[in-house]
Amino acid sequence: MVVDFSPPETLLAQLIELRKAMIRDATHSFAQWRPFIWRSSFRSAAWNLAYYLALQQRDAQKLERALMPWGLSSLDSGISSVLPHLDGTIASLGAVCRINPTLLPQHPSPRAFFRGERLLKRHTNELFGDRPCQPHDRHHWIVPCPSLPIDASFCQQLRQQQVAALRIDLRENPKQGAAAIAQFQANQEQTQGNGHHRCKLWLTLDEADLGDNRPDSQEQPSQRHGLTRKEILQTADLIEITNLGNPEALIALHHAIQEQTPSDRPYPGIIVSLHPEICLEQLPEIIVRGAGRYPFGIGIPPALIPEVQLSRTGQHYQAILDRCQAACVPVILMNQTEASPQESLNGGTSPLVAVLRSLP
Repeated sequence: MVVDFSPPETLLAQLIELRKAMIRDATHSFAQWRPFIWRSSFRSAAWNLAYYLALQQRDAQKLERALMPWGLSSLDSGISSVLPHLDGTIASLGAVCRINPTLLPQHPSPRAFFRGERLLKRHTNELFGDRPCQPHDRHHWIVPCPSLPIDASFCQQLRQQQVAALRIDLRENPKQGAAAIAQFQANQEQTQGNGHHRCKLWLTLDEADLGDNRPDSQEQPSQRHGLTRKEILQTADLIEITNLGNPEALIALHHAIQEQTPSDRPYPGIIVSLHPEICLEQLPEIIVRGAGRYPFGIGIPPALIPEVQLSRTGQHYQAILDRCQAACVPVILMNQTEASPQESLNGGTSPLVAVLRSLP
């Protein structure tokens, strides 16, 4: 590609026009999302996602390359802080052009460039719980439920290894899942208040479970998972919805959480495990409808994780990661094979891992 060696004044004018267009489009997107954003901690992240999407709608590659001779090629590098990177570039190029700084966007503070990282860490802690981390530790371990029984010794290992959550899949064996929940809760209660790390309870459902609108659904156990929705909401710290590809499917879950969560219990965190054929255009809406109301994360199933990074699957996967990073939400890779902690607590099954592009 030929580089356009434009004078800095021309580049500055182009950047200012780009900023105006981005703000216009982002404001339109945010206005559509606003009814779904209840959590103040997500508001800044939603704005950043809107700026990111507005930037992606424009071919900024030529402008990016034209800025390189001036040492200012950073438009596409600040995914978690889009507007500060653009404003910083405009302010720096304005200094090159000797433009009065009062006529340009103010140069952002150093903290503004890392606001996205701080938000992502906060959202991760809201989802999995704040825990002491070793330097450069980017993992929150989620251990699959072992064969019954779940005894005190197993729960003690969960605490000692600081496992973030025990994942119980209610799709596979409903009776075993219900028994595992009861055993886990009983052992948690025995050690409650002793200062140990608390492992959260992660329950996995299918998207089809969200559409259960029977009047007696609070009282009659579902044939799919053997528990009522009310029982699930009374016990789950985290609810994973698998194979979700349509943001409208979250409406039923939202109504159930609002109506059936006990008043003395915080709302559960929501994990959306994406459908393998997820449409990228629908992902921002899914994120906003989830993270705008609850602690939230995106799960990426094995079918979406590429074997070759440069393949079409790899490009799709990277686009998903970038949108999650722009929205400052954690990503959970659903087929990690790292054999730890303690070989998935001696069960031999690889744990899920929340791999965060977040924690620096």
